[in-house]
Amino acid sequence: MQIPSIMSPEKRAELVGVAEEMLLDVLRDEPLIPFHKEHLGQCVHRGWAKSKAEDEALGEADDRAIFEEACERVNARLPSVEAKPHTFMNSDDFWGVHLTLRPDREWVDVLRELYGPEVKDPAAVLTPSATQILERVESGEFTRGFLSEQSVRQRTRCFGYQGYRGAVEELQVKRGLKLEVEQKEDSKAKRHRMLLKFRVVERGTGSLRCPDALNPLFRYEGERAGLDLAFRRFIQQQLLQIQPQGAERVRLWAFDSLKAFRGCFPGWGADATKYSDRLSDLLRRCVVHPDVPLYWDLGYHAMIWEVGCGVKRPWKEVLPGMKVAMDEPDVGERYGLSTEAANLLRWVLAQPKDSLLMGCTPVVEEAIRERKLRLGEEWPSDNLAALIEVLCDEITAQTPYVLKPVGWKTPYWGGRVDTKVRLTKARAPADVTDLVLRWLEARGVRRSAGEVRQALEKLSDDGAESGE
Repeated sequence: MQIPSIMSPEKRAELVGVAEEMLLDVLRDEPLIPFHKEHLGQCVHRGWAKSKAEDEALGEADDRAIFEEACERVNARLPSVEAKPHTFMNSDDFWGVHLTLRPDREWVDVLRELYGPEVKDPAAVLTPSATQILERVESGEFTRGFLSEQSVRQRTRCFGYQGYRGAVEELQVKRGLKLEVEQKEDSKAKRHRMLLKFRVVERGTGSLRCPDALNPLFRYEGERAGLDLAFRRFIQQQLLQIQPQGAERVRLWAFDSLKAFRGCFPGWGADATKYSDRLSDLLRRCVVHPDVPLYWDLGYHAMIWEVGCGVKRPWKEVLPGMKVAMDEPDVGERYGLSTEAANLLRWVLAQPKDSLLMGCTPVVEEAIRERKLRLGEEWPSDNLAALIEVLCDEITAQTPYVLKPVGWKTPYWGGRVDTKVRLTKARAPADVTDLVLRWLEARGVRRSAGEVRQALEKLSDDGAESGE
């Protein structure tokens, strides 16, 4: 690419150096980098490091060429990340640079490469903004009286959507310094202006420690349709093994690194940003037991991910029923239902009584959108009501449960008509013979109704002769 005459080789080298520092400042200025974050970004604006005359002479192509060379320097200096230009919002008018974490690397590896071996704990290095707040709090400048929010931002260089809040959280995590920020509106100002005053609440040792958890290995290599059932039974198995006492909560998983996460969920791909979606989807659909609610914190900005379960009654009352349910065949196996019919029936039976209106479940389409129910993935979305009707017919024909789809007009989205499912009644099987036949079929034993009836009659006769 030909460079305009206004840019001398010396000036170009200077601008490449400025661009390189801009990219490295993305790491230096990030208060806390969540372990599961895939990349950090830097948007490049016109006039980023040039005078007005240079800005008029240089075009966007020259900006890209300079940052491409700066990316090469960053990649050579930091082997754990890959820096490359990136287009924002699918428009060539908005572009920048992404610093993407390479496979099998952690952000602490990147910080170690950035700060060098002389820094023993690179993850504890404060950003410039946090350093400014710490110095001004310790000197009393931010604690003696109120200052305008704009003044605080200018003195600490806390810009961006988080402002000073990110630096306050950083000080609590890295230094154990818990700050409280009192806010009030300036009544004397002609325009809206917020006043801030900092107060030290607690001084600790810092460092964010990952809590202890079971962290069992969940490895699933079967078909996608069986993932939900396998995950539910896996959690039930873990609870039955550890036998929790009282009504204590159980922390199943806790992660503060990609290595720890991949150690518990191997083979889940290399895109870190998809992990929380996939795991949270499983958790939304998983009903371990009606009295065992799951909880999780898989937030995008969370430094530690946690997954656990509570209990509404003492564990000694819940675990026996859980074991019985685990030993019994699933509704899909028991009644020979298709995968989607089994998913729908599980979801209907898992609804708490207080969420049912005249026996009707919540809106099925909404549960699908919220990923609480896996249904209709290969079915046209405009005809989900037809799929629900077909599945209700299948369940009614093959199980003791009678399901009926009910149209439900939604007050928003232009009065769209969605679908609820009503469990009208649970039929009792015709006789004991039907129960035994289903029990045998679930265990792969094929017998005719006549053979089962003869066996039951023989058992009845033997019991009558013995007086039992």
